[in-house]
Amino acid sequence: SRQDGCPWEREPLSSRIAMASLSPVQSPSPNAWREERRRQLKAAMVVHGVHDIEALRVALEAAREARVGDEDIQKAVQILQKCEEEQQPLTFTDISRSDLEGLQAATSREQVVSILLRCMGISEEGGFRSEVLAEFHYHNFLFCQKNKFSAEKSSTFLSIMKVVHTQAAALAACSEPEARELFGELLRRHTRQLPPYSVSIFLKEEAALLAAYADRAFFRHFKMYRSVYAQRDDLCVRAVDKRAAPEVPRSVPLQRRHEVFPKEVPELSELLRGPREAAARRPSVEILPTKVEPDQPSAPQEETEEAEQIGTEDEVAAAIDEAMKAHMGSLDERLALPS
Repeated sequence: SRQDGCPWEREPLSSRIAMASLSPVQSPSPNAWREERRRQLKAAMVVHGVHDIEALRVALEAAREARVGDEDIQKAVQILQKCEEEQQPLTFTDISRSDLEGLQAATSREQVVSILLRCMGISEEGGFRSEVLAEFHYHNFLFCQKNKFSAEKSSTFLSIMKVVHTQAAALAACSEPEARELFGELLRRHTRQLPPYSVSIFLKEEAALLAAYADRAFFRHFKMYRSVYAQRDDLCVRAVDKRAAPEVPRSVPLQRRHEVFPKEVPELSELLRGPREAAARRPSVEILPTKVEPDQPSAPQEETEEAEQIGTEDEVAAAIDEAMKAHMGSLDERLALPS
């Protein structure tokens, strides 16, 4: 029977499946009976809460008895195992009793943080995130020590806070209201003694104390814890036009102010320069004085030789003229007109 205040008012699915399995089979066909068990298994695989786990377990046993296909049975087994793992108490799940006793016997903060990092599976080389997680679990443990919680209660509360932080901040799988609902459900599961659905680890007064602490220490700084895992990647995209041939320059209109004198253009000055200007711009050759050797004649001797050479030429010319006169006579007499 359900307790008062349970949200389910319908008859449990497990009871209906059990009654159906006890009732005689109306159809003599084995295939119809097997199909009916398969349909019931499919309906039981839709689990809405902890009370549907037992219905799934009963439907799974009935489907095995009817030799339903292995594929449907395997899916049901996986769903059942997942639901049972989720409904297991968190006591000593992450921190064992011996580790918790070591935490309570630690004399320094470094020892406590080292044990918490090892039990929670946090790498010391994780950087800033590891430091935030270490502080988070360390203050949760201090709260348990301050309120003198037993090993079972301390281990359970630390695991509850780990699950809520992982789902809400690390994985960002739920919003703040959903994270509050998850925390409340985990706390209720460990407050009421309703096996196998819940076990009583905390008293009602302790549950209220834990809820107030979680609101003050975690949910009030929900955005801060979530921002630690937020990443932003800026992608800069730039288009580059790669051409096989250089781009043709854009034509622009010419104006009067663009006209220049050709000789003023350095690139054209060499082509438009006249011969005199070109000769004037040629590099001048410097004539160096030569050294007079001792065996060479002196300057007065050279002038005498040149004068003698000129006199010899005059004598040769006079001799030629006399020879011509003797041979041809006077040219003036021959050209004179008769009187």
